[in-house]
Amino acid sequence: MSISDKIKAENCDVLRKSRLPCTIITGFLGAGKTTFLNNILTKSHGKKLAVVENEFGEVGVDKLLIKDDMIQNDSTDVVLMPNGCMCCRVRGDLIKCLKDIHSRSNLDGILIEMSGLSEVAPVLQTFFVDEWTQAHLKIDSVICVIDSRMA
Repeated sequence: MSISDKIKAENCDVLRKSRLPCTIITGFLGAGKTTFLNNILTKSHGKKLAVVENEFGEVGVDKLLIKDDMIQNDSTDVVLMPNGCMCCRVRGDLIKCLKDIHSRSNLDGILIEMSGLSEVAPVLQTFFVDEWTQAHLKIDSVICVIDSRMA
C-alpha cells in the first residue's frame, strides 16, 4: 500500500468516525414510539439530541405528546416534518431538515420518529443514496417498537 493510499484510508476512517449518528424509531400506529422517545428524553444521559418528528395528518399531535417540560437536556430540539410520510412525499424535506440539524455542531445524535404509516426502507435508502447524507450522517440503529399483550 502506497503512502497516498494510507492517507486516503486514514481520512476515510476519520470521516466515518465524525459522522453524526442517527437513530430511526419506527412501529405501527399506537405501538408506543412517542412513549419510547419520551423515555429517552427524560433520562439524564448527558447527550445533546435533535428529534425529527414525522406527522402524516394536518395537526401535529405527536409533537404535543413529547413532554417539553420533562426533557432533561436543554439542547434537545424537536423538529416537526408535516404533510406526509418520510418514505415518499417529504424525502427531499428530510434531507433539508437533516442538513439544518447537522449545522448545529454540538449535537451527539439525531432521533427520527417515523409516522406509523411510513416504510423504513426508503428512509434508510436516503442515507445511502444521497451523497451529502452519506458523508455527514450514519445510521446508528433502527428501533422498531411493538405493542404486545402480557399473558
